[in-house]
Amino acid sequence: MLVLDRKKLDVLYEFGPMGTKPGEFRAPHQIAVDSKGNLYTAEVNPGNRAQKFVYKGTSKTVPANALTAAQLSAPTQ
Repeated sequence: MLVLDRKKLDVLYEFGPMGTKPGEFRAPHQIAVDSKGNLYTAEVNPGNRAQKFVYKGTSKTVPANALTAAQLSAPTQ
């Protein structure tokens, strides 16, 4: 999942690497946000699961496991 700057639409960072553990994604199919800011994702293949990410406010600190925009745009080998 990408986190964007809403005004500039710049990518700030990415979270949720590929995988099957909680907080990871294989093939996200749907995404929704409720009125409290909680994020919901659904995957249909494989795993057939839904995940909820609880909104805990905003922070200027990027999560330790997040990939930055520079890392996302770097060429892969």
